[in-house]
Amino acid sequence: MVSTAELLQRCKEKAALTKAAELWGTIAAGMQRGSDPWHEAKLARIQSLRKAGDHAAAEKLANYQLLTAPGLTDSWRKRYRAEL
Repeated sequence: MVSTAELLQRCKEKAALTKAAELWGTIAAGMQRGSDPWHEAKLARIQSLRKAGDHAAAEKLANYQLLTAPGLTDSWRKRYRAEL
């Protein structure tokens, strides 16, 4: 599923990017909350939303992660803030 999400994320079409964001959400849901792979999947979802043109949803999710994500190190915090 990760390779499919990565492939879709490289597309320029909104429908493909929206599907990539959906897949990244599903991938993150199956991971240990707060783990590095979980944060990577969350960031990939945010990036897919932004590339699809849904800036409001991307910003909302980035802010939500900054407020609620477990295991949020300074490094992860910087990466989420970069998505705002």
